[in-house]
Amino acid sequence: MGLLDSALQMLKGSRPAEEGGSGLAEAAMSILQGGQGRGLGEVLQAFHDKGFGDAVASWIGTGPNHPIGAEDLIAVLGSERVASIAKACGVSTEDASGQLASLLPKIVDGLTPHGSMPEGSALEQGLEMLKGRLKL
Repeated sequence: MGLLDSALQMLKGSRPAEEGGSGLAEAAMSILQGGQGRGLGEVLQAFHDKGFGDAVASWIGTGPNHPIGAEDLIAVLGSERVASIAKACGVSTEDASGQLASLLPKIVDGLTPHGSMPEGSALEQGLEMLKGRLKL
């Protein structure tokens, strides 16, 4: 299974677009793609720096993903950023943080199917293709 197929498989459980799911999936990919000055490596480093290194390692690794809570996501990304994403998606901050906490590990896992970080433009290409396949 390729990078794109793995990421798509991980997103199958995201919420329908009418419930903010599509917008939240797009926001999650934007966070990892470098939206607002951050990319995959920087975001994962921020989680690591806040004490979630084991969770991040599980998302990249080939075993089961360790969950992260909505409050933990807010602690890493910041309440203003999560509130802004929620407003843009038309959902509550609580719903956005919960859904993003669920989506980010799945997307990272899907983008690292062999247990290693994608190199160079492979990440950008994978996220762009994923957006296209999800029609985001």
